[in-house]
Amino acid sequence: MNIENLQSYIECTGVPVSFWSAQWALESYDGYTRFRNRWQSGDYMHIENLTGYVQHGSLFAGSFSSHWSLELVTSFQPSALRAR
Repeated sequence: MNIENLQSYIECTGVPVSFWSAQWALESYDGYTRFRNRWQSGDYMHIENLTGYVQHGSLFAGSFSSHWSLELVTSFQPSALRAR
């Protein structure tokens, strides 16, 4: 996930791991996690405008649209595909 092209949304494209646009710091706030970009250090992942995709930009720390709950996934079992 990166903001290399500075679109209004988070991109899922290939960039070198050294690019700061794809580096995110996790910050705790009020029991939730916020994702802050290293390159644009005032930008956080959020869904403030309800566009249907994750955006980035500066939001005050109390904005619920930039609060994320992370859940540990220990295993994944895809449902069986059935031919009809």
